[in-house]
Amino acid sequence: MGIVASARVRLTWPLDAALAAGSYYQVFGDGGDGSIDYGSPLNAMPIEARKDLVSAAALGYGGGGYGRGGYGHGGSLMRFDTDALPDCRHKLAVIAYDQADNPAAAVETAIAVAGVPEPPRELAAGAYAGGVLSMTFDLSDDDEG
Repeated sequence: MGIVASARVRLTWPLDAALAAGSYYQVFGDGGDGSIDYGSPLNAMPIEARKDLVSAAALGYGGGGYGRGGYGHGGSLMRFDTDALPDCRHKLAVIAYDQADNPAAAVETAIAVAGVPEPPRELAAGAYAGGVLSMTFDLSDDDEG
């Protein structure tokens, strides 16, 4: 098997209470080459900036501030899960668009994706003496010995 050579990344960001109905978000990535491709969003469809689509766990905080949106949506989070990304450093960006398709400034972040190694094979408890437990195991396929 070896090391898992990809992982999914979850992006979360606060819902902008100032966005009107018809506004949306797009997520962009660099494919691991260091240059974000703003011509090809990672999301198949625009992510609607609707308060009723956000995480229910964030509702009820009322942190939108007086006169900025309805009560209970100020702490709302939007989210997007990427497809599996290869092991390397990735740059990702989120852009909000208003209902007339005008983009706001991109918000960028970077993340290093590293797969999880396989556990050792045939892991077994051996002798226990003096508060020390000895373990025996065979190397996993991804271990170089």
